[in-house]
Amino acid sequence: MNNSFETWVSEHKDISFRYWIHKTMFTPYEEDLKDKDQICTECDECSYGYIVDYTVLPNNDVLIGFSESKEADYIAYYKLSDIDINYCKSDNED
Repeated sequence: MNNSFETWVSEHKDISFRYWIHKTMFTPYEEDLKDKDQICTECDECSYGYIVDYTVLPNNDVLIGFSESKEADYIAYYKLSDIDINYCKSDNED
């Protein structure tokens, strides 16, 4: 996995992605209302970022570092299994 993911990150280093963080804690009320197949996120609005760093964890999950800019002044890290990532062509047009 490390080698193929490394190649993918290298090929997509200049692409801005949209991502949503999965919600992991639910109140009993939310649990009752939740559809069994629904993936709930912390916020309905996405965050935008470039993948500027990553580490493959011992369990083969990947810790991904997102930055709002390619310069990586601030990096937020999330496990790949805890987020949804999407690509939108219009986000990357100049």
